[in-house]
Amino acid sequence: MMLFRLAARNLRRNIRRTIITTGAMSFALAVMIFFTGFLDGYLGEFEHNITALNLSMIQIHHPDYRDDPSIYHTIDDTPELLARLEEAGYRVAPRMYSYGLAAAEDQSAGVVIRGVDTLREPRVTELFRHISIGRFLSATDSIPDNKGVVIGRKLARTLNVDPGDEVVIVSQAADGSIANDLFYVSGILKGVSETIDRSGFFITQAAFMELMGAGDDAHQIAVMPPQGMSLEQATAEVSALAVGMETLNWRELAPDAAEMLDISRISMFLLYLIAYAAIGLVILNAMLMAVFERIREFGIMKALGVRPAQVWWIVNAEALFQTLIAIVVGTALGLPITWYFSRFGMDMSFIASGAVFSGIALDPVITPVITRSTVLNPALFLAAMVWIAVIYPGLKAAVIRPVKAIYYR
Repeated sequence: MMLFRLAARNLRRNIRRTIITTGAMSFALAVMIFFTGFLDGYLGEFEHNITALNLSMIQIHHPDYRDDPSIYHTIDDTPELLARLEEAGYRVAPRMYSYGLAAAEDQSAGVVIRGVDTLREPRVTELFRHISIGRFLSATDSIPDNKGVVIGRKLARTLNVDPGDEVVIVSQAADGSIANDLFYVSGILKGVSETIDRSGFFITQAAFMELMGAGDDAHQIAVMPPQGMSLEQATAEVSALAVGMETLNWRELAPDAAEMLDISRISMFLLYLIAYAAIGLVILNAMLMAVFERIREFGIMKALGVRPAQVWWIVNAEALFQTLIAIVVGTALGLPITWYFSRFGMDMSFIASGAVFSGIALDPVITPVITRSTVLNPALFLAAMVWIAVIYPGLKAAVIRPVKAIYYR
């Protein structure tokens, strides 16, 4: 207890240095709390866009479909497989794909036609919430004969259409004949991915089967595992249920995006290291100054019987007090700022409007998140760097020879 009283007294003796040192630590902690929440929110939103807007967590395909996306490479016995997966607790949605040419008045563009199950699709993705204008497809759509279509935003600009406008689609049916029909624009999507933005053409599964003369076997099954199940376990279980089919999770389907997320998390650790290394140098300098100013004092203390370990602990106790104060002040500064932007978001459209990475559209409004690690990780990093920085000053004070220290000038 005496050691802590001595440490507190020493901090009060040079209050200006104490305030400057503690203030630098507090500012660094506040900045890192905000940065941690910001980056966690950004990476979480990016991963959410990958899985919840299009890919889902896991996809099943015919083994040859990804290399040769033919209308004939369908998943065998799709209804039976869907039933097995749902019985095992998975949320699933079948998707049917083909290619065609969409035209509106004198404009035309190549499109990827996707037939979606309007009841199951909302269980695996949030695409239905990502409508910019109009509405998503519905099994009870008021558009005649279920002929509604949802299209990507860039495709809408290319065709110069709005909700309610007519679009003609031309393709090749499953029997080799010409498939063509008239659809009405139900809605236009916000930015999802480069492919969907430029060529996304979503119709109901029933309309796809009628247009293409296809059966009920899908080209892709999107799968979302039960809450709490790891991605690796879910991938293995789905693969075991979908015997003979290709089963891939989102990290395998979008390796560039997965690598970007991993690198970003490593970069966050490196930024911690760089920022707190700078703070460590400030602490090292301040503690060395405090030691050299009190060399005679430490010498007298050792001459009176204070052991080297006790001297070392006095210096460490001073750093501990400053660290605790910095954690309280830094948290009090950083958390309210992070909380504010977590409520209202940060609009980065002035530097990131329309940004795309690995084909995935990035939302320019970033919402920081606050979790236990948002505060805990920066605080632990700060404490570790301060402890490392104070080792040398503490040892310097501990090994001072009393006689030499008393006559130190």
